[in-house]
Amino acid sequence: MSEEKAARPAPEANAARPAAEVAAPLDLAEKGRRAGQVISLDRRLFMKFTAFGRCLDAEAAARALASDGAQAALYADANDPQGIGVMVASENPEYFVTNLRTLFSRLPFASA
Repeated sequence: MSEEKAARPAPEANAARPAAEVAAPLDLAEKGRRAGQVISLDRRLFMKFTAFGRCLDAEAAARALASDGAQAALYADANDPQGIGVMVASENPEYFVTNLRTLFSRLPFASA
């Protein structure tokens, strides 16, 4: 046990170090390789799945998604003849609380 305590720096030691050394910013970029070269991508794809019951017109729901320009897929629920699922993708996370929220509050989604 005494070895463990000796291996950890005392809290006062961190206080004396520059802030940049203590808490470096996280690198959240995706890393990979293309043609043998290391590449980095800082874009994200956000997705949201929403299930609806009592959807009497799945075609109307598909048209509403298309007319809104949503990058989405509409699924028929195998266990509910009036159920649908909507998977929406966007690189802008604000899309989900602005456009998509408004879309889901209008017909045909509002009645589901």
